[in-house]
Amino acid sequence: MDKCLYCNGNKRSLEYTDFEENDEVHFNDLAINQTDKQEFDLSHVRNVITAARRTTTNQTEDQFSLLENAIQQGNIDLAVKLIKQTQNYLGRENDQGQTPLLLAAKFNQSRLIMAILKKQPEFAKHVDKRGNNLLHLLASVQENKAKETIETVLLLLDDKMIEFLISGLNRSQQIPAQVAEKNGNFEYIDLFNRKVNS
Repeated sequence: MDKCLYCNGNKRSLEYTDFEENDEVHFNDLAINQTDKQEFDLSHVRNVITAARRTTTNQTEDQFSLLENAIQQGNIDLAVKLIKQTQNYLGRENDQGQTPLLLAAKFNQSRLIMAILKKQPEFAKHVDKRGNNLLHLLASVQENKAKETIETVLLLLDDKMIEFLISGLNRSQQIPAQVAEKNGNFEYIDLFNRKVNS
């Protein structure tokens, strides 16, 4: 090769033999400057990515809060819409350790429970800070008002998951049937027993 990659200020290509030691130093300085420039550019890109992650996290937190409020206020249509849009925050927990599924169970919102379980059936395994699973919370709904919801959940989930939920102990060492009995919800106990014996 008789031409060098370096060009002097006269825009004249130097012959390889004309490439001197001070040119080598200058060339190395240019290379270092280019490396610094790339590090700056990468740093800038890193900053943009970090800001985007922060924004995404804030948006996810905002959407989770919006879903949590919709469930608590009984705004089923908004909650179903949020559930269908994403799964990013369906596994998130509020201060009581309740996921949107557990919160929907607490308020006996069967449409929401079904929407979440159809999208992410494995979320049925989640428990809150008191160790209550989906069936514990439904068993707490007064006056047997969650009977249809429990029947639907028992039809929707596979046998292994149902066995896991029915036999699950909360922090008070109670299974869902015991929670139902404590709350006077004897129809729930029949549902659980029928499923266990089937």
